Amino acid sequence: MAKWIFATPIPADDEVLNLEALWTWQALDLPNEKLLGMALAAKNPNVRAAGIRVAEMWRNKMPGTFDLVKAKVNDSHPQVRLEAVRALGLYPKAEAAEASLAVLDSPMDKFLEYSLWLTLQELQESWLPAFSKGELTFGGKSDRMVYALKAAGTADVAKKLGELVVEGKLPPSAMEGAYLHLASVGGPVELGIVATKALGMPDAQAGNSILSALIESTKTRAIKAQIDPKVLMASLESKNDPRQASAIRLLGLWKIIAAQSALEGIAKDDARDLSIRKAAFESIADLGSKSSIDLLKGMIASPSEKPLPIKRWALVSLASLDLNSAAELSVKILELPQSSTELAEVFDAFFGKKEGLAPLLRVLANSTISSDAAKVGIRQAKGSGRDVTELVKSLEKAGKVGAVSREISKEKLAEMTKAVIAQGDPARGEIVFRRKELSCMKCHAISGSGGLVGPDMTSIGASAQIDYLIESMINPNKAIKENYHSIVVTTDDGKVFNGIKVRQDNNELVLRDAEDRLINISLKKIEEQKNGKSLMPEGLVDSLTQGELLDLVRFLSELGKVGPYGPGKASVVRRFETMEPDANAYTVLARKGQDAFANPAENLKWSSAYAMVDGTLPLRDLPLLQQKRSLENITHSMAFVRFGFETSSMGGVKIMLGNATGISAWVDGKPVAIGPTGLINLKVIPGVHTMVLKLDGKVAGAKVEVEDDKENPAKVKIVQGK
Repeated sequence: MAKWIFATPIPADDEVLNLEALWTWQALDLPNEKLLGMALAAKNPNVRAAGIRVAEMWRNKMPGTFDLVKAKVNDSHPQVRLEAVRALGLYPKAEAAEASLAVLDSPMDKFLEYSLWLTLQELQESWLPAFSKGELTFGGKSDRMVYALKAAGTADVAKKLGELVVEGKLPPSAMEGAYLHLASVGGPVELGIVATKALGMPDAQAGNSILSALIESTKTRAIKAQIDPKVLMASLESKNDPRQASAIRLLGLWKIIAAQSALEGIAKDDARDLSIRKAAFESIADLGSKSSIDLLKGMIASPSEKPLPIKRWALVSLASLDLNSAAELSVKILELPQSSTELAEVFDAFFGKKEGLAPLLRVLANSTISSDAAKVGIRQAKGSGRDVTELVKSLEKAGKVGAVSREISKEKLAEMTKAVIAQGDPARGEIVFRRKELSCMKCHAISGSGGLVGPDMTSIGASAQIDYLIESMINPNKAIKENYHSIVVTTDDGKVFNGIKVRQDNNELVLRDAEDRLINISLKKIEEQKNGKSLMPEGLVDSLTQGELLDLVRFLSELGKVGPYGPGKASVVRRFETMEPDANAYTVLARKGQDAFANPAENLKWSSAYAMVDGTLPLRDLPLLQQKRSLENITHSMAFVRFGFETSSMGGVKIMLGNATGISAWVDGKPVAIGPTGLINLKVIPGVHTMVLKLDGKVAGAKVEVEDDKENPAKVKIVQGK
């Protein structure tokens, strides 16, 4: 043994043997700089990671281990980066914290996130004093500074950061990050500083992002800024500033009563943009002034030429101030034709209040509303998690809709099960599943792409019987999957929230509601918390024909099984964003051409689009942009979609489209060549990349596969999600 360790040369290319030798020296507590250097330079990432652990053990005996560990924070392999970040936590100096934050320049995951947070917590006594003195600026990189401050999360840090902002002692590149952090942790003084700075920023869009953070912070933390009202009210005079709506919302949330008259004027001003007027209505409700009640009543009862959205928003605001009056006037809104989303907004104004059911129940007893309103109301009521038996009966009567039984006899269930197998078509069922009005993709994901409200459906057919699927469609509350029961929360200000629990810490509870939105609720404000039902609304499939229901269940029953609806081995892009062809998109096209659609700096509207189970993104599901060429007198239709992929090292990536005809592509804003077979070869650096595709209106769709170049892999991963 001794001869092997001390005398025999170890083959340089045998990295594992080198590591075993290093461990032997470690066991004897005899630092060996040569063997450690070989381990840290190994091609095998497991060996490099193990080498870091040895380096940290020898940190007090071998000079230079700090530099060795620091150099591995940006290693190409995440495990090595993780070990380096954790090892730096053992060096009690500000430089170690600053070095650990360099890992943010590489792709992150939840394990690296936690490791970095833990290291910054452990080194807090070393780097916080240096930061408080203005000696530590994190190299002017705002993302690093914000991350460190979030890890600290103390009021003293927020106060000091506010002082540095006011005194202008932070580098310009760090200012926006400082504002965003102060918005989430600052006290009244700091929030006032942030709002003032955001309103005065030359970059209006960046300023609006900061104001949006202040809005969320105010809702979550129930904290008001210390600010001169004139600063916020000055923004009311601007015409095209995107910050105006956010400033209006803060006037209400911060209870700036001096703005009451101005907000009422905006709400009444027919020349104002609708989004600005909506913000004014919301703030009027937040101010809670009784003087607004007569104004809101008058707008709801105004002549029919008044825009319906204005009446609806006035009603929602009135419900916050006077539930009885709002209930009396709600019939005027509920009898008018509207979309289900708009009708749901009306009902939620009552269901979201602790005392909101009784006034509505009283009014509906002697009223008539549209059948659509009744159906939406029943759906929203049953999804509220509250006792709504009497209200549902009143809605059925007011809307003249019959009650639908959710119970299925054993005989009927057995009959439907046989019919699914004999008559159900999974191909037709997938089309039903993708219908926007059913919102299936908004709540459920397939292979990680889609909503997070309900369970991922990737393998539902392999784990659930057909009879279970049928009952789940017709009666969602019959058998709710574990961890998908909702929670109904009532707050001390009379509001009611219903959603799936995402997480809870010492300060707040986070729910995900039926619209897949995250709701942050301060624990201090919670008055009551109880279990609810499924967030999948009852009656969601009532609009389907019997054949469509059989097709839908058959599709779900095939998911996860071997065959066309089973999980494939290919790395397929399933989640895209599709460009909405609004007026701004046509302006960009006319002035700058199609290449501009690949520029992330352009102010374009993108919405989620999902591939089918086989990976195909059908053109029929995408909004089309029309371009007329005057010389040819022909109108060309096209769709633009984009997706992201992440690489952890420099190397090659292969994008396979399967077809080159009718498709153009850009990566990170630059056009790329597509081979005859639809193959795109890329050379990329580590980071997140965006590919934009133009699909000619004549193609059926696109299927995109992404994989590493086997000779020089970039370690690519597709960005999926909602």
